[in-house]
Amino acid sequence: MNTQHILEFAVILGFAVAAGVFLVALLANINYRITPFHLEISMMGMAVRRIPHHDIKSVSVRRIWFAERWCNTLSLGNRRLVIERRSGWFRNVVISPPYRFVFRSALAEARRHHEVLRVSQPHLVAETPGIWEQVRKQSWVRRILLAAWDLRRRVRGQGDSEAPVPQYLSN
Repeated sequence: MNTQHILEFAVILGFAVAAGVFLVALLANINYRITPFHLEISMMGMAVRRIPHHDIKSVSVRRIWFAERWCNTLSLGNRRLVIERRSGWFRNVVISPPYRFVFRSALAEARRHHEVLRVSQPHLVAETPGIWEQVRKQSWVRRILLAAWDLRRRVRGQGDSEAPVPQYLSN
């Protein structure tokens, strides 16, 4: 082997090790949070998966082979929690919170509270805010959307007429 081959091998090995370290770092940064309307799975602070409480059919600790896996550890051991959904392509979601029975009871309590809200105040639960509604309420996004709407109105020749503001831009 000459020096060229050794360097190529070292570069490939370096990239493989860096990719492995990056994947383990991603794996360690998966977190779970229970909100009033969803079970939220986040990676590095960004929500990557939201499961609505009304879509959760059951929560168990059984082993399952075909599932969507959001585990934050390499050895599941006694941390596995299986969430069975009512809809979706992958009906089962596997997560690994540190204290699975505590997390399971907190999730059951949030689901009960959500069910009480759904029965007593259906107008609150029917309109769960999506990502577009959350982004739209931020002031800088709102200003950009209003400016784009105003530019579109001017290009179409409506000028400074009192055209109504679209509903998705109103408060």
